[in-house]
Formats: sequence, structure tokens, C-alpha cells
Amino acid sequence: MTRLEMMREKLNQAAEREKELKLEIRHLKRQLAKKKKNSRKAEKRKKRREEERKKRIPANVAAHQSLLKMKQNRRAYLKRRPEMLKATRDKIEARLESGDVKGYHSIIITKNKTKVEHVTHRWWLYDAQDTFDKLVKQNSNDVLFPTTVDKVNKPESTVEYEILLLQKTNGMSENVTGIKDKDGKYVDHVIVDRNDYRLLDKRPWRVEETFYVYGYHPGEDRKDCRFIIDELIRKGATPVNIKQVFTFGNKVFIKTDDDFDFVLCKDENEALRLYDALEIYCEKLKIMDRVFFTGPLPEKLKSNLINEMVEKTGWTRHMCSTTWSNPFNIPPVKATLR
Repeated sequence: MTRLEMMREKLNQAAEREKELKLEIRHLKRQLAKKKKNSRKAEKRKKRREEERKKRIPANVAAHQSLLKMKQNRRAYLKRRPEMLKATRDKIEARLESGDVKGYHSIIITKNKTKVEHVTHRWWLYDAQDTFDKLVKQNSNDVLFPTTVDKVNKPESTVEYEILLLQKTNGMSENVTGIKDKDGKYVDHVIVDRNDYRLLDKRPWRVEETFYVYGYHPGEDRKDCRFIIDELIRKGATPVNIKQVFTFGNKVFIKTDDDFDFVLCKDENEALRLYDALEIYCEKLKIMDRVFFTGPLPEKLKSNLINEMVEKTGWTRHMCSTTWSNPFNIPPVKATLR
């Protein structure tokens, strides 16, 4: 056999081996596909048999199974109930030994000594005191500019909010409590119209004041101090585009070179208080290099400012120069609302 014939024979053998391998691979693929198909069919048959079994179970049998399960759960609960009751009694005894008091403890908010809101209640004194302290701390951190005046030009204009911690009594026990006043002296406090509650503690409560910002609805879209700082002062203020903040009557102005915004307060005192608060917060934010606080507007510049206000708002000169106002009696906004 020549060398060429030997090479031909080897090539024929390799081709035959390749055909055999292809046939084996095809056979294995068919077996795998068949196995998967049978598995899916088996799952479908199992699911179908389960559905048929459920259909064959009468309604009373299903109810019986549900009742049986409930009885099993109840038996398990009854076995654990003594341990649970003992653990609960131990917790109560430990609380009482530590000086805690069980009862209805209510936390409310009052406005000028009159209840306006029920905040929450707790059944243990320590829990109530802890909740009370957390509410006071959170309120102190959240409120930037508290309300101090409710109505303008009225004897009852000053408003005082307080948060109270009350304990429900049987009406026969002593309901007089000594609480420190602003000077640090203990003063007796008593609830005059309810003898079944005892005052345990009270603190000042801060309610965020809202303002009429020109361009927004005076009643439905009032803004707070945080909005004035973020949107009217900080937004767009740069060392190049410097903003000026000043007061004029009951208004606080935020002015740039080509435009101005202003906030209407209840009276001049509130405007000055808002001005001082804005200056303090801007100092904390370290933006005094882009915001100038110049105080009350000088007398010689008031006429020019009133002219600009009349042109921008369409109000009368008297309305622009008045030192107090009721937002609901202000004329419609001339400029396009934001």
C-alpha cells in the first residue's frame, strides 16, 4: 500500500468517525428535549390532578379542615398561654418596681389654654414621658419661625401654644401639679374644667408661621420661613448676583438688580422678627458674601420702591405703603402667578 492510499484511508476513517459523533450528539439532544417535555407534562398532570382533587372535596370537608386547623392552633396557644401570661406579669411587675405607673396618659396641644389637637396617648408613664420629650425636641428642631401673633389690631393678638402631658385619674385624687415657670419657680397648675385629668408636664410648642409671598395664593399657598430661605434668597444668589434683603412696613423684600420679591407679614414687628431670623439663618449657612441685609428702607427711597410695587402688582399706593394688611383683602395679582 502506497503512502497516498494510507492517507486516503485515514481521511475516510476520520469522516466516518465525525458522522458517528454527529449522530450521537443528535441522539442526545433528542433525549434531553424528550426528557424536558415529559417533565413539563408530568408537572401539568400533577397540577391538573390537584385541581380535580380540590373540586371533588365537598364544601363541608373544606370547612372541617379549616376548623381542625383552628383547633390545632388553639391547643398550641393554650399550651403556651401560661408562659406568655407569666412573662407579661413579670414585665408589669418589673415596670411597677422601677416606679412606672400604668394608666391613660394623653399628650395634647393647646392654644391660649384651649385644646386644639390630641397628639397621642400611652398606657405607661415612662413611655409617655419619653414620647413627650421626643416630640418637644423634634418640634424645636423642625420649626424655624414660630407663630406669635394670631390676629392683627386685636387685644387677643398674642398666641401661645403649649404641649401638655396629662394623666387620667378617678376624679378623686389630687390633680394639682407644681411645674416650673419661665423664672424657674414652681407654680401650681390645675385643669379647671376637667377634674379627672392631672397635668404632669407642659412645654412651649412651636407652630410654623406661614406668609403671603407675592406671586402665590395668599390663603391656599402660603409659604414658611424655610421656603423663603431656599427659594427666594439662596436660589440664584452668587458673589456676582448679590441679593439685598430689607424691610418696608410690614413687608420683607428680597431684591436683585432687575427684580424683587416680597413677603407680607401681619405687622411691622413680625416683619422685623422675620428679617432677624433670615439674617441669623443666612449666617449659619455661610452665604453672607452673596446676600446683604440692609435693615429698614431709608425714607428717601420709599417713594421709588412704592412706584416699582405699583408697576409690578397693580395695587394702589396706599396698599403698597400700609404697615399691616389682611391677605384675603389684597387685590388680584397683576403679574403672572408662578
